[in-house]
Amino acid sequence: CNMNNMIIFFVKIFYINSYIARPVSSWVDDYFDWASDSRCCKYFPKNESFCPHTHSKCSICNIELDNHTHRPLPLQFEKYVPFFLQDNPDESCAKAGHAAYGQGVRYLVDQQGLAHVGASYFMAYHTILKTSADYYESLRSARKIAANITHTINSNLKEMGYDKTVEVFPYSIFYVFYEQYLTTWPDTLFSIGVSLAAIFVVTFLLMGLDVFSSIVVVITITMIVVNIGGLMYWWHITLNAVSLVNLVMAVGIAVEFCSHLVHSFAVSVKETRVQRAEDALTHMGSSIFSGITLTKFGGILVLGFAKSQIFKVFYFRMYLGIVLFGAAHGLIFLPVLLSYIGSPMNKAKVANHERQVQRLQIQDNAACGETSLNRHSYFDMTSFGREVNIMKLVAMKPAFVTCDNIRRKIITFISKSLKKVMGISEFNDSALSKRNIDVCHFGNTASLNCENYPKSCFKPLINVRNVLIVSQQRRASSPVQESQHYEAQHEL
Repeated sequence: CNMNNMIIFFVKIFYINSYIARPVSSWVDDYFDWASDSRCCKYFPKNESFCPHTHSKCSICNIELDNHTHRPLPLQFEKYVPFFLQDNPDESCAKAGHAAYGQGVRYLVDQQGLAHVGASYFMAYHTILKTSADYYESLRSARKIAANITHTINSNLKEMGYDKTVEVFPYSIFYVFYEQYLTTWPDTLFSIGVSLAAIFVVTFLLMGLDVFSSIVVVITITMIVVNIGGLMYWWHITLNAVSLVNLVMAVGIAVEFCSHLVHSFAVSVKETRVQRAEDALTHMGSSIFSGITLTKFGGILVLGFAKSQIFKVFYFRMYLGIVLFGAAHGLIFLPVLLSYIGSPMNKAKVANHERQVQRLQIQDNAACGETSLNRHSYFDMTSFGREVNIMKLVAMKPAFVTCDNIRRKIITFISKSLKKVMGISEFNDSALSKRNIDVCHFGNTASLNCENYPKSCFKPLINVRNVLIVSQQRRASSPVQESQHYEAQHEL
């Protein structure tokens, strides 16, 4: 040790805002005072072992002190440390160290009877601590003081030529409970960040390397966690180890409210993002509401009747917020977000879907012996006495197939064909009746005039079949047949 003893060092600390009530008790300083008092150290003359200072038949120790520092010499220091730690204090020798430091100093005695001190502690007292902030700030201050002491001692050892180092650390019974508050915010941000990164990677891989879906999922989960943080502030839920675990769990639970809807949006074959968001919400909204929200909500309500405050505050309140905010974001916020920045339409997926629909429709038509508008069809007009390619029926997507639209296109094609074949310049019921031509189309609709078109037909038509043009004179003998050689592939 240098000339500045431990008491002087802690006296300097005492005047700083360190939550230390008074200077610490150092066994080293008390040992120096005990060694300088001739009434305290005694030994048995027969074997030179320790003798209590109250024993009258024991001899007084002859401890040699340094003339400059008034401290025991190194050999004397190591020899009489065990005596100091075994001696009980009283009014005649108040500095005896058994009561205060008997369990605070660990040492080993070698064959020459010299004690080598290992670990030891210094005892101090905190000021009155009332709030949680006082407790963890006192811990922070104690650690800072211990770090300064460690640096000071190691610097002195290095100057004196020793290659050993020591470490000083604080301990109190309440430190274990308030240590979590020193790193709560860094641990929370790190844990949530790692969880979001893992969700992004897994979503990116499972969604077929779809970066848009991964970003949407991460944004939605982040919004849910942020709203839960606001709920914690509003409902007086402190951030500690329990709430930290709940927040990390909230990240995982929030995936259930997002992943199903995002996947349904990604596989939808609708044209625009808004239509795909509507389609995804139509197919998965009920599952999210009934299968995820209501089932969790029912289990969480039971926690509201618990008598323990930890169940009410950290479980009922937080889990209720997780379910409510998760359902709100999954059913309201997420569809709107997908309509703006959702994954773009996959053209290859749409083409495969349309080919599959056409394949199924062709199989259905083959079984029914009917003609479908979902593919190219060329008709032979044998009713006119010769083979003529009369019209080309254009398939339209189901979202745009209405009675009016499909009728207008068919009328246009029929008009052009009849004008070319039979020289009809105008296309109406009177012109057709002069040529004895009847038009059978659209199921039960018998007129081509828009005015007579029934309002009930203005609804989406998925399959419009049996659009046949025949001659009234030869209807029984010459039905219109589908020409197989003129069948062509058409890309919408």
